[in-house]
Amino acid sequence: MSTEFIDDCGIRPDREMIYKSLGDINLRMLIFDPAQHEKEEPLPSVLLIHGGGWKNGSPDIPFYKQIGRSFNAIGFRTFSIEYRLLNKSAKTIADCIADSRSAMRFLILNSKELGIDIKKIVVCGGSSGAHLALSNIMFDTIKDDEDNLSISTNPSAAILFYPVIDTSPEEYGNSLLGSDVFSSASWQKNLSLKDFMI
Repeated sequence: MSTEFIDDCGIRPDREMIYKSLGDINLRMLIFDPAQHEKEEPLPSVLLIHGGGWKNGSPDIPFYKQIGRSFNAIGFRTFSIEYRLLNKSAKTIADCIADSRSAMRFLILNSKELGIDIKKIVVCGGSSGAHLALSNIMFDTIKDDEDNLSISTNPSAAILFYPVIDTSPEEYGNSLLGSDVFSSASWQKNLSLKDFMI
């Protein structure tokens, strides 16, 4: 996957894992552990998803590493993921969504080893990453059949930075979607966003 962003912030993950493999594609998960906690101690955790218009970006971007450490400072473990990108290995945004949902299932399935309190998992993302974060609440029909589909991808909470939510024809990202399954009407049918706003 893409690592074109230069790490100029000096922040390194504490651990790194592969959470999903598709042929010769291995999707990484960068893990940021809070200080003074054992690696297997069950802690509140954040699934962090980078932005980039579904086409660009990486968990290696300094901004997202800084967010990871910011969550550490308040006692959260942070899991920052790669996902397939459009024009590279993803055919459609549905592939990006499937990867996001696979990551959530990976966290829950491996919660003991990773040190996660599964009742306290937050999804967090910026821009298109926020769209993918919310996809864990929605789009149940978009999935990777290799996953354990008995595991719910619903988080305990969502934190969204400048999210892509309205993908109607007049708004950002519509031309990339390729299907009205992601239309504004589809979002509204499944989710009342005011229920999640604070």
